[in-house]
Amino acid sequence: LLSQGKYSQAEVLSWKALEGLERKLGTEHLATSTSMSSLAIALYSQGKYEEAHKLNLQAAETRPEIL
Repeated sequence: LLSQGKYSQAEVLSWKALEGLERKLGTEHLATSTSMSSLAIALYSQGKYEEAHKLNLQAAETRPEIL
C-alpha cells in the first residue's frame, strides 16, 4: 500500500499489525520494531511528522537491544 501511495489505508493496517505483534511477540522483538518503522513511514507520508518521529525513535531504541 505504501508503494501505491495509499498511506491512509497503510496506516490503518499497520496499526493493526503493530498491535498484534506487540501482543504476540512483545515490544522488543525485531518484527515489532520493523512494523513500527513501516507505520512511521505511512504517518510521515501523510504529514503526521511528530507521531512518525516518536515511532521511529521507539523503533530505533529497541533495535540495538535486539541486535
